[in-house]
Amino acid sequence: MTKILSVDTCLSACSVAIHEGEKLLGENFLDAGLTHSQTLMPMIQSLLDSLGMKFKEIDVFGVTNGPGSFTGMRIGMATVKGMALAFDKPCVTVSTLYALAMGAINLEGIVCPCIDARNKQIYNAVFRICKSKIERITKNRAINIEDFINELKEYKENIIFVGDGAKICYNAAKTILNKSDITLMPEEFNRIRAGRFGEEVYRQYKAGIQYSCEEISLEYIKLSQAERELAKAKSEKGGI
Repeated sequence: MTKILSVDTCLSACSVAIHEGEKLLGENFLDAGLTHSQTLMPMIQSLLDSLGMKFKEIDVFGVTNGPGSFTGMRIGMATVKGMALAFDKPCVTVSTLYALAMGAINLEGIVCPCIDARNKQIYNAVFRICKSKIERITKNRAINIEDFINELKEYKENIIFVGDGAKICYNAAKTILNKSDITLMPEEFNRIRAGRFGEEVYRQYKAGIQYSCEEISLEYIKLSQAERELAKAKSEKGGI
């Protein structure tokens, strides 16, 4: 049976899991304010040891590829690329927004993963969940919170907010939208769990959607603050 190691470091928490097919064998999760560079590899090694497994037994590596924290995203991606290269195994990527949407898989309606992008913006995508199936409605994007809430006026179904930017969007929706069926997911679902999105990694792998370590990449959506400041400085100096 296919063994999958899934990794997430895109947001504040760090999460790793091992699946055998669709079955979750084990998961390590930590949200203690430590840097992912400190915690990720020890968490992976600890999980392997607890299951009596070796790296060479992993058949496919899964990783969230953003959007999220620029530094966190890079740590997870670089780690997975290194492991996949060392053991010559394929990789599968899962959007952080899709991974958050999976937390609402047992509900029905329009699920809106929201990641705080600061400056009154969120990273967001809109999905529809029906009978435990997730349908993507919009692409991943960075969007002004008020503009996003106004978009939701067209949907008649229950609106479900999840993610570290969910509460502020939920409060805005309560003010702007003239509807009562709006759901804020419990706090525990606002963090990505590798134990959940590892199922999507297996689904993609089984469907033949897999890549070499050289082919996978991050989805930043917008430039980091340092990159924006550099671009601004170049523009002011007449650079390109």
